[in-house]
Amino acid sequence: FRENSVVLLKNGIAYYQSDAILEIMNLLPKPWKFLALLRFIPAGIRNLVYTLVARNRNKIGGVRLFCYRPTGIYADRMLP
Repeated sequence: FRENSVVLLKNGIAYYQSDAILEIMNLLPKPWKFLALLRFIPAGIRNLVYTLVARNRNKIGGVRLFCYRPTGIYADRMLP
């Protein structure tokens, strides 16, 4: 995986790229939870789509001048 990929650490297990996204979707309420069903698509295809979206995320979602940094009880969940 690349150093700028999403990584989710859940119950001592590290999830990377599309696996991390699907685990996050599974934690969200409906209707987002249903996207976790995409796990049935082979990981190679999912990660290819993940990489394409990651490379073009500024074109897809626009550019932000700042990053969200959680505070309070959520601050310890983010890596520096």
